[in-house]
Amino acid sequence: MKSLTALLVVLLCLFVGMNVSAQGGSPSVGNSQNQETKDQQSQTQKPPTPAGAFISISATPANPTPTPNGAKPDDNSQSVKDWFWQNLTGLLLVLVGIWAACIALGTLDQIATQTSAATTAANAAMKSADVSSQDLEIANRAYLYLSEVRIRFSEAETVDDDETIYRYEIFYPIYNGGPTPALYKGVFARAEVLPTAPKDINQNALTFDKPQDAVIPPHVPQPISGQYSSFVSKEELDDLRAGKRKLFFYGVLTYDDIFGKERHTRFTLGFSGTPERPPNLMLMAFVSGKGFNWFD
Repeated sequence: MKSLTALLVVLLCLFVGMNVSAQGGSPSVGNSQNQETKDQQSQTQKPPTPAGAFISISATPANPTPTPNGAKPDDNSQSVKDWFWQNLTGLLLVLVGIWAACIALGTLDQIATQTSAATTAANAAMKSADVSSQDLEIANRAYLYLSEVRIRFSEAETVDDDETIYRYEIFYPIYNGGPTPALYKGVFARAEVLPTAPKDINQNALTFDKPQDAVIPPHVPQPISGQYSSFVSKEELDDLRAGKRKLFFYGVLTYDDIFGKERHTRFTLGFSGTPERPPNLMLMAFVSGKGFNWFD
């Protein structure tokens, strides 16, 4: 694009110069025509010479006066000079056009360089702004988590006349570890007796067992108390006592932070061993390992 612009400028200047040259005419042709016109005028205006005078002059020997060498006219030199001065404007326009084209090329190169530098700086600024915005959210968002989760078993009871079950309750306090409040929306929670902890939670984990709209302030001594109730069979309780299986309590907390973004906290805890006698409570331990406890 820059080369095309410069070429157009040069061609325009050359076109103007050629027009001026054409109007001025060729120096040799113009001088020749002027000379012929002068000769014709001199022949037309010259009066006839008397016959006697012609004879007298013819009889007299002609001794031509020699022309000094320094005074000999130079028609070609005069013609070139006349043509040069007549077309000086056109030549200057051509030179100015070439000079302007060079300046234009240099200016366009500088503009392109400055534009590229400005684009790079703008992209860097946008990236820096995005990073700063992310850092601001990370430093000021809410973080919900569970702490001191406890379980309590009840006495055995018989159901269906022949099946023995043991009811239990899990109490899970919900704390906010961030510097800003959180809008608690609900929890998905489950408890199962399994050989190993469940790693994957399907899309049902994003649904709520009981939707809530509770504001959890940051760093308060009185958290929101969650409670989960279920039961185990006698066989399952025997496996818990023997350490063959564990009672895993897992789920997802869902809440909104002050930036309007929905956040999630995944938790997984386990219990095995001999339950305390009611109404004593026992702590449940967080399961270690990747994917069992996290937040987004």
